[in-house]
Amino acid sequence: MDTAKAAAILLVVLYHVGGTGVTMLFPGTDSAALTTWNDFSRMLLPLRMPLFFLAAGMLASKAIHRPWRESWRSRFADILWPYLLWSIVFSLAAGFAYRPADPWGYAAFSLGTVFQGGTAYWFLPVLVVFFIAAKLLRRHSQLATLMALLVLVAQPAVKRLIPEFVPDTMAANIGRIAIFALWYFIGCYASTQVKRLADTGTRMLALGAVLMYAGLAHLVYGRGTELPVITVMTITGLVAAIMVSVWASRFGPVRTASRYLAARTLPLYLLHPVILAVVGGLAAFFGGGRSTIPQDLAVLNAAAVPVLLLVVTAASLALYDLAVDSRFRWLFKPPLRAAHPAALDVKAAKESHSRA
Repeated sequence: MDTAKAAAILLVVLYHVGGTGVTMLFPGTDSAALTTWNDFSRMLLPLRMPLFFLAAGMLASKAIHRPWRESWRSRFADILWPYLLWSIVFSLAAGFAYRPADPWGYAAFSLGTVFQGGTAYWFLPVLVVFFIAAKLLRRHSQLATLMALLVLVAQPAVKRLIPEFVPDTMAANIGRIAIFALWYFIGCYASTQVKRLADTGTRMLALGAVLMYAGLAHLVYGRGTELPVITVMTITGLVAAIMVSVWASRFGPVRTASRYLAARTLPLYLLHPVILAVVGGLAAFFGGGRSTIPQDLAVLNAAAVPVLLLVVTAASLALYDLAVDSRFRWLFKPPLRAAHPAALDVKAAKESHSRA
């Protein structure tokens, strides 16, 4: 699970680094290496967020059976507080990178989308919606999963049913709910089956899933086929991701790194768009949008995306670790009054005595 979560968040960062990040930093560069990285990231579109939601659903599979009061902090406050706070931070920073001529106009637009599900951090409110739905429908899990599948298949038609007066951002997030609900529900309701697949999968299954996904990705993104195979790609990609995660987690360094990243998925998700926006804004101000990587520097072109990925990831993690060790923990956790550790020990002792 840690390896899958770590892979999912790194793929999200890669998508933003290889797309908007490189475009903002090196707007005049048009090299085959950068294009290859961007194409590779695009080919992972059917896998990236479904893997994220599958993992999130599996982590919520027990929480949906607990009383609401036991879930309100971990499933609501801990998600919506950083969503609101970092949406404001991102809105104030991003305009200088995305719309240098009118940064405050962009900030106003971005802030206006916060209660529509947002743009940069839409994953978080959608996650809350999915948890509520999964909890309410837990007694009808098979029907809910079937309905999510039908909505996914009919998603183009669902988009057309959204009223015209609904703002574009809200409409986009409704579309995302239709696309990703199935994978969250599978994680919630079928976590045992997913774990069984992870336990019993073979190397041949892993290799076959990887090759099949690569073939379908070439068919869709290389040849431009219009065949409706995206859902098949997602299923194949999830099987491949699960199998590869199991294989990779056998190595000690991978387990250690995955555990570290998995525990910091949320701050990495929150911080990296802001860092990219700040760096992009500085590049626009000092470089005037003219910085490029010369075509003849093939190594630099090939290394630009992975190096930027490592730098942005390391900076995000360092800032988070610095914040939680200081007075700025509230940037990631709601400043709610917590019980004193001694009181928690007394409560645990009483509960243990009561059970005995």
